[in-house]
Amino acid sequence: MLEKLHQAGVGVHPQMGSVHAIGENVEIIRQIDVNFETPTSASLPGAKGVGESGTGAAPAVVMNAVNDALRPFGARVTTQPITPLVILTELAKI
Repeated sequence: MLEKLHQAGVGVHPQMGSVHAIGENVEIIRQIDVNFETPTSASLPGAKGVGESGTGAAPAVVMNAVNDALRPFGARVTTQPITPLVILTELAKI
């Protein structure tokens, strides 16, 4: 929940401007790619989802939990990423 993507310009992928350290050879685990394709007739290209819809609610759930914790103090977070600074800023407003 601390990740924030920055848009660098038109046509630039949002993650290109994000602040992430790039791993070195010793930090990257060797990966073997294996593809198993079982097309479906449910879509024109035969593509299926991979379960990403189950992760869509996670940020909202975390924000609701933070706001539940802040409710007794009369504070509320409405932006992401939810950093300690964001929470402290909202608490300072009360």
